[in-house]
Amino acid sequence: MPDVLPGDTFVLGSAIGNITYQASQILGFVAGAAVVAVLDPHKTLGIDAVTFGLSAVILLTECGAGLVGLTAATMLAVSWTHLRGRIIQATERAGEP
Repeated sequence: MPDVLPGDTFVLGSAIGNITYQASQILGFVAGAAVVAVLDPHKTLGIDAVTFGLSAVILLTECGAGLVGLTAATMLAVSWTHLRGRIIQATERAGEP
């Protein structure tokens, strides 16, 4: 990030990033509490387990076994490239530049 935000702008950018992160944490806790309040804890944990299962299925079908044995940094780079490609495809289909 220092390459993108030189000097004092790095401090400001870092502060904004920290504030955004903390706000998303608080909103996540509030949303989670609301779901638990509406549903019972057992159903909430069941839904959470299903989402993890769906995530595993998506990773296995979209990325395949090609990620086995890769480092975390490489997996993150592959995931970002894949996601970026999907976003570009979606925007091109929508007619946006």
